[in-house]
Amino acid sequence: MNGMTVRKIAISLPEALLARATAQAKRQRASSLSAYIGGALEQQVMRDDVDAFLHELLEESGGPLTKAEIARADALLDSASTKRRSPARAKHRKAS
Repeated sequence: MNGMTVRKIAISLPEALLARATAQAKRQRASSLSAYIGGALEQQVMRDDVDAFLHELLEESGGPLTKAEIARADALLDSASTKRRSPARAKHRKAS
């Protein structure tokens, strides 16, 4: 956020949340509570952007995976994982 034009706004927060944010800002040595809250807001906006992008991809691809597609992907990943671990496990057993 450095070098950006900033605008002062007023927000309302529950007191407990404000206390936790203030403590975290001090612990993390943020330049100010505003900087800490701005950083948290920036992270949330990025997560929201990723969620929107993923939703768009799902819409373009025909929606979420079916249970059968998930099971097939899990089986392929399990198979690949087992193949990768097998030589290491065999070597470990010989050393024991």
